[in-house]
Amino acid sequence: MKIVKTFLLITCFFLSFYSCKKDDQPTMNKPTDTDTLTTLAKRWKIVKDSVSSNNYTTPRGGIPIPGVYYGVSDDYYLFDSSYHVNVHENGHDYPNGIYKLLPGSQIIIDTTDSWYVGDIKTLNNVDAIIEWIRSSSNGGTYFRRLTLTK
Repeated sequence: MKIVKTFLLITCFFLSFYSCKKDDQPTMNKPTDTDTLTTLAKRWKIVKDSVSSNNYTTPRGGIPIPGVYYGVSDDYYLFDSSYHVNVHENGHDYPNGIYKLLPGSQIIIDTTDSWYVGDIKTLNNVDAIIEWIRSSSNGGTYFRRLTLTK
């Protein structure tokens, strides 16, 4: 009986020790503004920028072009801690933009249109995913997912 108790005790120790490992890159599902700003304020490489649109028209009357863009080595989003953002994507520069962090892990990135409100789906020291879902007055839908990496 003593051997069984010792075996169970050692087994419990190993199970509790090895099952409590720390996640090196936790995803922040609902970060605070301070955590978000600290983590976001850096230069990010664009991995993928995908857009789907079904009869969607922008508030200014334009129609977004659906498709997937895979970032190249010189593409980036550069967020700073003063809420400024510079973007270089697909050969186009969007300097002197601003961004604003909103409650509920939302963000406004204003480089060309002020209606750009998105949800921060993933944010850690290595990866960031921001999604935008919009509807237009004609019933059209728009979805965009921006995938960034450090």
